[in-house]
Amino acid sequence: MQPEHNKPIPRETETLTDQERVDEAMIESFPASDPPSWNAGLSHEPAQAIGDSLSARPAWMDDWDRVSNKLKQKFAQLTDDDLSCHEGKKDEVLTRLQKRLGMTREEIESILSKLGED
Repeated sequence: MQPEHNKPIPRETETLTDQERVDEAMIESFPASDPPSWNAGLSHEPAQAIGDSLSARPAWMDDWDRVSNKLKQKFAQLTDDDLSCHEGKKDEVLTRLQKRLGMTREEIESILSKLGED
């Protein structure tokens, strides 16, 4: 005959961990009811980040075709590939110009700002 302490303990009397209780409650409550038709915390106003990013856009990007033509005139070694600038890729064109012209980022931005003002 086996000793009493080796018998499996019935589920009702065993102690569950917190995680096991949560898992069991999730299983018993599935499927959940429909969520409310409203969603607290969502705003229908435009995101402030969009406005901030537009105001941070340098003026020289607004007329990139004109500015890039002036750059070609000033630096004959620049190619169309060096000057290709797509929306949201300002950093890429600045990096290409830095490498191609051997200047610092600040020098490039200063030249671009001046050309954008002309």
